[in-house]
Amino acid sequence: MASRSRVNSIRRSTQTWGITQDRRGLLYVASNHGVLQYDGEQWERIPTTSETPTRSVAADSLVYVGTRGDFGVLRPDSVGTLKYQSLLD
Repeated sequence: MASRSRVNSIRRSTQTWGITQDRRGLLYVASNHGVLQYDGEQWERIPTTSETPTRSVAADSLVYVGTRGDFGVLRPDSVGTLKYQSLLD
């Protein structure tokens, strides 16, 4: 489940592994706590399936995510909330 938070209430990660920006201008950060999305006002944590640290992110028309032992994309669900979907399944 994704969670929206103000900048000060997001649990700070000790390591950031990567950062990218999508076509809409949203930032995505690969961290030890999953993917963090920032829209200029709020942070949203997008967990991966295995809850392992996210090691890389890249964006074109989709946002690609690399974790320890997995690789996937962020896709909107039926209500538009981004969810991690493994490409290894």
